[in-house]
Amino acid sequence: MWGVVIEASHEGDADPPELKLYSSGEALALMLSTLEGAAEDQAVVTGEPVLSPQVVDASDDEVTLLDCMDSSDWIESDEGGEQEASPSGGLRKVDAQVAHDGLVWKVVDLRIWEIGSC
Repeated sequence: MWGVVIEASHEGDADPPELKLYSSGEALALMLSTLEGAAEDQAVVTGEPVLSPQVVDASDDEVTLLDCMDSSDWIESDEGGEQEASPSGGLRKVDAQVAHDGLVWKVVDLRIWEIGSC
């Protein structure tokens, strides 16, 4: 999922079809909303976050993940190349639920906390 989101953010793609292969429900809605906002602002996004997810709970059909994503190098600039006045990057807590629907695993719930939350 994150690979698709990162690539879409670089390309200004607000609705990458591949995202539906890896996410659904609230997680899909959050990622589409975020990509749409960046595309509407005509933001130029470079770099990528550093992810280190850890499994905190698991069953046969569901996994709970916790991460402390470092988004410091995932930089959003306006169309003129000026970086945002307030940096959008830093350490953020990320909670995710991944579920198996009988065929595939998808991220179904995702919460990205504010900078400094981990």
